[in-house]
Amino acid sequence: MNFKFILIYLFLLLSCDDSTDNSPIPNSLTILSIGSNNNNSIQIQLSTLEDIAGFQFTLTGTTISGVSGGLADQYDFSVSTGDSIVIGFSFSGDIIPSGSNGILTNVLVSEIFSSVCLEDVIFSSPNGVAIEINIDENCLEY
Repeated sequence: MNFKFILIYLFLLLSCDDSTDNSPIPNSLTILSIGSNNNNSIQIQLSTLEDIAGFQFTLTGTTISGVSGGLADQYDFSVSTGDSIVIGFSFSGDIIPSGSNGILTNVLVSEIFSSVCLEDVIFSSPNGVAIEINIDENCLEY
């Protein structure tokens, strides 16, 4: 079985929340958006008031060739890509701490063939609970 698929499976398993809390959902304390595109490096911006232990998202409209830098790199996350999926977490249990604000990661692209959009966004807390995400700017138009 491919290592990337095992990581995606583990991340999805950890991000499940089986709680039955019926209280109203508060406004999200985590905001994700697409920043600028500089020399085929698209910034994924993050602002959070919650600790983040892992993330996964799909970036459509482009061919991803890698990722680099940002808060994920600063806090020793391993970030991988496959097709249009980006997944990041720390093998040592590090987190992106609450109060973090800036570039989550730079997604390196080799081709842009339509509007670049964020989809299927999943973030996880250190306890494996899914974090509600507000996507501010989910597409860059080309």
